[in-house]
Amino acid sequence: MKFLLDTSYLFALLDNDDSNYLMSLKFREKISREGGRLFITPFLFEEAITLVSYRLGKTPAITIARELLADEYAIIPFSPFQKQRAFDIFTSVISKNFSFCDALTLAAAEEEGVDVIVSFDADLKKIKGPWKVWG
Repeated sequence: MKFLLDTSYLFALLDNDDSNYLMSLKFREKISREGGRLFITPFLFEEAITLVSYRLGKTPAITIARELLADEYAIIPFSPFQKQRAFDIFTSVISKNFSFCDALTLAAAEEEGVDVIVSFDADLKKIKGPWKVWG
């Protein structure tokens, strides 16, 4: 299976005060049992490190950056397909709270053939695709 890990999931794993912390631990165990490849996008990489740095500090941000750069995670490269597809997705969603980063996440998931997006982002759950959203 192919798992795309969203910022909300990655952050929840690190912050035991996060409302999704316990669920993130359960998902981590489930991912381990299911097996497969773990993916992030360059935009999720940047977003996760920045969010962790702002909310938890520089040291945890450096720790997660090192972990995400490890061989266990594959970074889906940005492509011309994703650029256009993300724009199409973004313009089709009426909600002002749906970010372009979310649209890029979905475009990358589509192009890579991701089976599961692991996210606590309610907006990602609303968009139908060939993937499941855990969260």
